[in-house]
Amino acid sequence: MKKFPIILLLLLLLFAVFYFFQFRASPQEGNTFTPDSVETIVLERQVEYHGEDVCGDEGMKFILSPDDQKAACITNTNRDEPDSALWLYDSTNHIAGVLEYCGTPCAFGDGVWISNDIFKFIYEYEDFVSEEVGYKKYMVEKHYDFTANQVAIKQSEM
Repeated sequence: MKKFPIILLLLLLLFAVFYFFQFRASPQEGNTFTPDSVETIVLERQVEYHGEDVCGDEGMKFILSPDDQKAACITNTNRDEPDSALWLYDSTNHIAGVLEYCGTPCAFGDGVWISNDIFKFIYEYEDFVSEEVGYKKYMVEKHYDFTANQVAIKQSEM
């Protein structure tokens, strides 16, 4: 009879140790975004912005930051249009401009604000490799950090 409580205690202790190390290790293991490159953010066609309406045209997707101070707009979101652009509107710094252009071989996907200054953007494009291979499809994930003025880029073959 005395062995049963000792075995139960050892099993509980083993479970507690396993449980503790499982959750301590998971944040490092869960970080799967490792960028291929990091670049400085370049805002093209930059203009002054003082809170006017944004993304008013049809075919635009409007994504507002949590603090309502920044907005990302994806123009020409339908695949029939050959060119698209990702615009940033920043009420805090009073600027607007194009973060990304997308020509015929690509399709802009979607984006999400992770915080007030971090925007994650995903899209796909095709690139001609060679006569033997033809075209390959790629998915691009961009992690814009406006506080650090950097964009981390990861490209994966689809």
